[in-house]
Amino acid sequence: MKHLIFIIIGSLLFPGYTYTASQDTEDFKIIYPDQNTRVEKGETLDVKWLNYSYSARNISRLKIELYRDKKPIATLAEKVINNGHHEVKIPDNIEEGNYQIKITSINTEARVSSEEFHIIPPIPITIITPDKDTVWRKGKTYSIQWKTKATQKEAKVYINLFRQQEDKKLISSAKIAEDVDNTGELKFSVPTDLPDGTYVLGIRLTTISEIKYSSPFKIEGEE
Repeated sequence: MKHLIFIIIGSLLFPGYTYTASQDTEDFKIIYPDQNTRVEKGETLDVKWLNYSYSARNISRLKIELYRDKKPIATLAEKVINNGHHEVKIPDNIEEGNYQIKITSINTEARVSSEEFHIIPPIPITIITPDKDTVWRKGKTYSIQWKTKATQKEAKVYINLFRQQEDKKLISSAKIAEDVDNTGELKFSVPTDLPDGTYVLGIRLTTISEIKYSSPFKIEGEE
């Protein structure tokens, strides 16, 4: 009824006025990657999004693309199930720089682009443990293992533990090692005062500025 009154008043006061119903133009929102994301070429990226509108929640399949300067660079996935996240692989033959992820509905006009994030060259560190299947128990000691290229053997190593929030942001939780030899292995006793949750290990060499992050893993209570 309010809309009808508004239409009548608008028509009387402004001849030629046409009423247009408002609609939700933001069907999706990409929450990861964001402007703080730095991902290596050739690395797997877990794209995460939210469905805002009623129409978006009823979309079943999506396409995920990589864009730069508003131009498509690569199709990363097609006919993706609209469940809020999907892992894609960043091409290893592209230039370093700022990019965006674009999500498009296959059978509607719904689409959204992420914030610009940065694609960087591969970091010469491979984290062996912990991996995605790892569960650390508080109070126990575990072996952290990594390997680097032979040219990095003389570099010193920094290792830190981060807690991962739901939005993928990392909170520093513990300094594990600082300026130690690059031996490829280090023992770590998990503090008992850490909250249960998902964590990520970060390793940096003194010869490079980028941090290599492990796959997310779990830290849980004592057995």
